[in-house]
Amino acid sequence: MSSESRAAPSERRPLAGEGAVARYLGLALLLGLVLGLICVKWSASSRVLSSAADHALDIKSAPYLNPAMLAATYAYFSKVGLALTFGIFIGGTLRVVVSPTKVAEWLGGRGARSLLRGALAGAPLMLCSCCVTPIFSSLHRRGARLGPSLSVLFAAPALNIASLVLTFMAFPVKVAILRALAALTIVFGVAPLAGRIFESARRSEGQPETCTVEPEEPLTLKTLPARWARSVLHTAVTTIPIVFAGVLLSSLLLPRVSSLSSGGILLAIVVAALVASVVALPTFVEIPIALSLLAAGAPAGVAVAVLIAGPVINLPSLMVIVREVGARVALTVFLSVWLLASLFGWIAGGT
Repeated sequence: MSSESRAAPSERRPLAGEGAVARYLGLALLLGLVLGLICVKWSASSRVLSSAADHALDIKSAPYLNPAMLAATYAYFSKVGLALTFGIFIGGTLRVVVSPTKVAEWLGGRGARSLLRGALAGAPLMLCSCCVTPIFSSLHRRGARLGPSLSVLFAAPALNIASLVLTFMAFPVKVAILRALAALTIVFGVAPLAGRIFESARRSEGQPETCTVEPEEPLTLKTLPARWARSVLHTAVTTIPIVFAGVLLSSLLLPRVSSLSSGGILLAIVVAALVASVVALPTFVEIPIALSLLAAGAPAGVAVAVLIAGPVINLPSLMVIVREVGARVALTVFLSVWLLASLFGWIAGGT
């Protein structure tokens, strides 16, 4: 009997070692996906920046302004399909291989440090607002507070270094500075504001401040492939229909951007910010749209409003926020971005 009891620990050791190996393999896969995404995005961005340096901006907005809804939707997914796939695979992998303890350790705090970590995690991804939603959802469900989770969601499109550089290359310095300042305000101001509203509402309802974190299950080499496949499939099934529906609906509004310069300057800025806050735009497409508005005689404030609100949120990402944390938070995010885009557009004025 004693020999059996002494053998039991040795029988368990391989399982513990196997779990560690499985975890490291999963983390290596996650790192590979993130690095692959960054390489793909930086490669595409460098081509765009090179074309801009040669005074031949290689970005077309016409396919997304097509009044035919299905054609515009097809053009959108043709453009973002690879990035959305990366977002789904990264989000699905994260939910399997990264423990809630680690996520909470990095993104579970209330202070500026967690927000900064979220921004630093999101910005290099350079994903559009739709494509980063699976990562936002996975982080929040694995233990990140809502504020830092939203900072990842906002930073990927708003603090896209290539987009900001391209803005400085294509627009007056004042316009580019206002866009950068607004992006920082959204990432470090709107994200924590929405997080506090969410947590306060849950406290008032007698619920925990954060959502229920997904339990951590033991991981082995045998279970890793099946769990990873299920997680990626689940992420795809819960993301793609919402994104598709949101893009389809936003395509009703996008063709109307050419008329955003009509009316008085303030009205045009407010309407431009409103429309840009809900339409789905691939990365960089806000640039040619804003340039075309200026060429059509729109005031600079209209272009600024589109540059600020267009990349940060849209109808699909707002719908994901509603699903994850409720309409109150989504409404807070929408109103905050809309008002900030209008404010910075008003500061830019009509010149």
